[in-house]
Amino acid sequence: MSEGTLRQNVFAKQAMPTHQTVLEIDQLTVRRGQQAALQDISFGIAAGTDVAIVGPNGAGKSTLVQAILGILPLASGTVKLLGQALNAKGQMPAAVCHQVAYLPQIF
Repeated sequence: MSEGTLRQNVFAKQAMPTHQTVLEIDQLTVRRGQQAALQDISFGIAAGTDVAIVGPNGAGKSTLVQAILGILPLASGTVKLLGQALNAKGQMPAAVCHQVAYLPQIF
């Protein structure tokens, strides 16, 4: 089997086409008390994309992930996971809950 054939077979088994956006963030702002921890963040991630969230301590990496998962409330903006928006309370829709996992780092 050639590398091209193998690659086609692997991509054919994906649950979603690679052009579909699995995460869409639009104008996300999250506050911690009176301080904006994240402000006006916008981006999208297509299916099949490898992504890393990298930055120094205090840059907002954990805040971003917790806001995406509905653990932290959104001050403004929208978050869509697998095409489903977080509800008015910022909670993940039931249709998406069973498709997402979160393992926090605890020391």
